[in-house]
Amino acid sequence: IDPDYLKLKPKKAVLESVKIGEKGPLCVSIIQEYSVSNSKIIQEIRLYDDSKMVEFKTRVNWQEDRKMLKVRFSINIYSDYASFDIQFGNYKRTTRKNTSWEKAKFEVFAHKWADLSEYDYGVSLLNDCKYGYNVDKNVMELTLLRSPVDPDPKTDYGVHNFTYALLPHSGDFRGGWTIPAGYFLNMQPIFLRIDKDKEVKQ
Repeated sequence: IDPDYLKLKPKKAVLESVKIGEKGPLCVSIIQEYSVSNSKIIQEIRLYDDSKMVEFKTRVNWQEDRKMLKVRFSINIYSDYASFDIQFGNYKRTTRKNTSWEKAKFEVFAHKWADLSEYDYGVSLLNDCKYGYNVDKNVMELTLLRSPVDPDPKTDYGVHNFTYALLPHSGDFRGGWTIPAGYFLNMQPIFLRIDKDKEVKQ
């Protein structure tokens, strides 16, 4: 990703319709349909009875090239460092861009989550299959699609299904529920109907 993209004015998706999805005692949701250029986005925003997490289940029919699709959240939290999940642990990156080295880290890699926390409160941005994050001061971004044209001129064309989520929590990501929530989003249980009179075969 070229850092010059930060100088470009982003084009916002246009909201086309809104309707109620689930409306039950355990989960409620709204379904929003967006258009951006030649592409369509259907997003279900889900709230659960026993969770602080706000889940964004997203389906995109992407028909663009050389365009990125990002999601951005402005958080009322100010910290000099953000934390990012990697294999076997996590690492920190500055949220400031005071030096050329810091400016070069405008997008960083992470697996299941990124977290921005003060000493007593924080917010985690979770995902189930996207790995490019940018945390600039109090703004958290996640890159959803990039659509480069090399080596494949149709990279990212077509239908994509993914989920990301916001999780507010007390303390930092260690004291909050960030780590297990990241696993839950990525490794949800699979339910099987089994006849108790029949032998289960592996």
